[in-house]
Amino acid sequence: MSLTAASVQAMFAPLASAEPHMFFVKSISPEVVWTYGCPGATHILAGTYNGAGAMVAGTFGRLAGIFKGPLKMELLSSIIDASGASAAVTLKTTGEAKNGRKIDETSVWLIKEKDGVLIEIISFFDSAALVEVIEENKALLDTPPTAA
Repeated sequence: MSLTAASVQAMFAPLASAEPHMFFVKSISPEVVWTYGCPGATHILAGTYNGAGAMVAGTFGRLAGIFKGPLKMELLSSIIDASGASAAVTLKTTGEAKNGRKIDETSVWLIKEKDGVLIEIISFFDSAALVEVIEENKALLDTPPTAA
């Protein structure tokens, strides 16, 4: 399967829904290689995670204690390469921490697809804003797993 605007929209739709976990169930390979925070990032969640379970546990799972509910991530745009195997997507992430601090940021993810699922993701986002929210709510942050 090649990526198209419609397939990318369908892949990312669960992140903006009441069931964001379905993104990880339907759109992500269990063996995904996910670099969170861009290569070389040093914030508390940064790293390369091997496998969907490691990614969820190391990032979204840890953040669950900080936010009032799941972060809402809305697909704003996508640019698909000529081969249809890779794309750059822009996402708007919103949410509210338990201390009332709101997060509203735009990120860019580089994605690679194979057989209808994402096998590689590199996430670029405003880590300073996220680090501020984490620091303000550090007592609520789960114990960190080890990233590769």
